[in-house]
Amino acid sequence: MTGYVFSDFCTIVQSIPTEGLIVYYPFNGNANDESGNGHHGVVHGASLTSDRFWNLNSAYIFDGNGYIRREQFDLTVGDFTVSLWLFADNVPPWYRQPFAIHSGGGGINFGDKAITMHYTANGSNLDAYYFTSDGASLGDGVRFSPLTPGNWFHVVYLREGNEQRLYVDGTFIDSLTDGFGTLQIQAGLLDIGAPNYWNGGWTQNGRDQAKWQGKLDDFRLYDRTLNDNEIQALFIEGN
Repeated sequence: MTGYVFSDFCTIVQSIPTEGLIVYYPFNGNANDESGNGHHGVVHGASLTSDRFWNLNSAYIFDGNGYIRREQFDLTVGDFTVSLWLFADNVPPWYRQPFAIHSGGGGINFGDKAITMHYTANGSNLDAYYFTSDGASLGDGVRFSPLTPGNWFHVVYLREGNEQRLYVDGTFIDSLTDGFGTLQIQAGLLDIGAPNYWNGGWTQNGRDQAKWQGKLDDFRLYDRTLNDNEIQALFIEGN
């Protein structure tokens, strides 16, 4: 539950939201899920590194080959919130994905369902997408630009009703209205530092380089829409 506490300076601070929390990966020495729901990830080639506060072994770094995966992941949501911290090493030659929650098939272009995000070479854009069926929102994503390599960013992607919204570092950035219904994934995959998922493993135009290069930390997934105060609380967490 959320609430308020008073700091030593008598300012009101929103506590970290836990209501509706499905997955929480703080990456404190491992890829365990600390939401209490047991969705522990398995590390494939990623390595522990320092987080945005320079704490050792408190985030994961990805070299373009590694990723973290939770298999047999079930998800049914209409409203949702994804929150994470990300750090890109460089602008990708095509695109890279920090995460994908998906139905585990050949990719978006082949009928999969997903909540995902990608970082593109075109304009250094960070785009977030919600797919309930093949290709339904291709080209229609909420966007932040430019995402500058070498910096930590806090990114929140959420959906409320038929509105998708994107926040970066606690600030509202972009929104769109979609025509989709509830997302239902059964025995799917939750991938952090996602493998090439968008086009089912295509290799042309650098699309085989879709795995993340950089750091990721504090990944959270909620089955509800967080409010502005809760988003701010996640942004200032640990400060």
